[in-house]
Amino acid sequence: MENKSSTLKSHMLQYGLLLASISLVFSLMLFFLDMHYQGGLDQLIVVIIIMLAVIAVAQYNFRKANNDFMSLGESVKLGLGLTLVHIIVALLYFVLLATVMDTDTIDKMNEVQLIQMSESSYVTDEIIEQTREKIENTSFSGHLQNAIISIIIINLFLGLILSFISGLILKRNRPE
Repeated sequence: MENKSSTLKSHMLQYGLLLASISLVFSLMLFFLDMHYQGGLDQLIVVIIIMLAVIAVAQYNFRKANNDFMSLGESVKLGLGLTLVHIIVALLYFVLLATVMDTDTIDKMNEVQLIQMSESSYVTDEIIEQTREKIENTSFSGHLQNAIISIIIINLFLGLILSFISGLILKRNRPE
């Protein structure tokens, strides 16, 4: 049992750092293309594909290392564990990005959000103006804190869902 736990932890660290590295390269690519603040469905799809691929490979290799057996619980633990490693690196990168590399990142993100709101037929001018006032009255550290919380929540949610889905496919319980 001790060996299985250490194998699970080593897989979490190994594949969490792999996911973080791939995500960092993708984020730097977006930064150099000046697209790091825009978001969008296409970027989200790429992130989900990268995350799913790394989680599935980690689960598959963990199963192979454990005599071709892996429970659903182990697969979810592995997925969430490597997602936590990824989140730590992502947060370090985001803080470095927002405070050193491009200090206007948060302002650019807010402006893109306001533009998207104004293009929506469901959002009134009054709501846009209220949002603009709220943005202007929030300090930089408040915006940074909100972004950090969003990064944590979104990544944990994605990690949970993706590791559960791939875990359902890859699980193989030991015969009783």
